Amino acid sequence: MNKVKIIKIIHQAVLDKTPEHEILAKLRGMIKNTPDFNIREKRCLYKIVKKAVLLMYYQNGNLYNGQIKQYVTGLNKVEEHKNVREKKFNMTMNMRYNRATQRVFYMCSTHSNPAKDHAEWQGKIYVDRFWREALAYDDVRLKMVAAYIKNHDVKTVQEICGAPVYLLTRPYCKHFFISLDTVEVLGSSINKIKKNHPEAVVHTHNINYRKKYYQIRRRIHSVLNMTTEAEADTILINRQK
Repeated sequence: MNKVKIIKIIHQAVLDKTPEHEILAKLRGMIKNTPDFNIREKRCLYKIVKKAVLLMYYQNGNLYNGQIKQYVTGLNKVEEHKNVREKKFNMTMNMRYNRATQRVFYMCSTHSNPAKDHAEWQGKIYVDRFWREALAYDDVRLKMVAAYIKNHDVKTVQEICGAPVYLLTRPYCKHFFISLDTVEVLGSSINKIKKNHPEAVVHTHNINYRKKYYQIRRRIHSVLNMTTEAEADTILINRQK
C-alpha cells in the first residue's frame, strides 16, 4: 500500500470533481485487495483515507496541505502496527525453531541512542519462557540453565516484550534479539559474549523520524506538482541534518 499512490488518486479525483462515493469505492477496493494488512488494519486504514477524502479541498489551486499531514501520520501508525505484528510473529517462529536445537538464550541489541526507558534493558541476556520444555531431555543442561537464570536474575523474552517494557514490540522500537548457543552463554561472561557478537551493536540510529516525515511530504508534493510546498519541505529536511 503506497502513500503517494493513494494521495495522488485522491488529488486527481478532487481535481476532476469526481463524486466522493466513487473515490471511496475505488480506494475501498484497493485496501480490500492488499495482502499487506489484516482486517483490523484495513478498517483503520479505510477510516483514515475516508476522512482525508471528505476533508480535502482546493485552495488557490492547491490541495489543502493539512490533510496530507493527517493522512501520512495516520497511515504511518497503521503500517507500524503491521510491522509490530509481523515482528512478534517472526520472533515466535524463530524461538520455536531454536527450541528444537536447545537454543534458549537471547541477547538484546545495543544502540547508541535508545529510548530512555529502553536503555537499561538493552545489551542484556534473556531466556525463552519455555526453556524447560526445550531442555526436558537433558537433565544436566537443564540444571545448569536453571542455576544460570537464578544467579544472574535472567528475565524471559516474553516478559520483557510485554507490559510495561514492550522491548521490541513497541512501535518504532528498533531493538532486536540475537539467538545465542546455550553452551556459549553458560561458559562465557556477558562481556565476552558481546565481543563475540558485534552485529548486536548499532552505533547510530538508522532513522531520523522527523526528517523521514518531511521527505515523505516532499515526495507527495513533488508528485502533485506543488513546487512551493516541496521547496519548503526541502528547507525543513536540511534543518534536520
